[in-house]
Amino acid sequence: MGAPKGNITGDKLINGSFSSEKKMEDYLEENIESIFNLITDEDYLSHKRQCRISQTLYGRGSGMKIDIMVDSKQGNKYFLELKCTKNYADMLHGLVQLLYYKESFEFMYKENVELVLISDCFDGIVGKIIEKYNFPIKFIVIDNQGGVFELKQYGNRETKKGGGKNSGKSWKHK
Repeated sequence: MGAPKGNITGDKLINGSFSSEKKMEDYLEENIESIFNLITDEDYLSHKRQCRISQTLYGRGSGMKIDIMVDSKQGNKYFLELKCTKNYADMLHGLVQLLYYKESFEFMYKENVELVLISDCFDGIVGKIIEKYNFPIKFIVIDNQGGVFELKQYGNRETKKGGGKNSGKSWKHK
């Protein structure tokens, strides 16, 4: 049973509600089951934070470090990349990280993974990029007041799926 869902328009989203990515990660971890069930429509099973996944595909660097890796009861694996952004470059870096992690993980482990970019800022251009190039990434905006919003129509910022204080519906967060 996940958090309640509602609708919200883009102009009600809070931008920059977390002071750091670590605080966003702490908040997400405290509320992981409710938020995960809401954004995926699947049942939460377990998660690992700052999960290091082997070496990189070509053995360079210290390996991939996933912000949060979640397993669902349905048997699916999700990589959650968090971005507490101050500029568009951070968000674009998150997109590339997720695509690189997916390709490397699936090649090394022969296991499919779903991708979720979570930010505390709305960026319509990033949404358009995901949509235009058909990237396999779900884009979520979260605030520290219990709001979780999936952005569906990036161009005109129409209706978004979500729940929380800003949508007129609340879900209990710790």
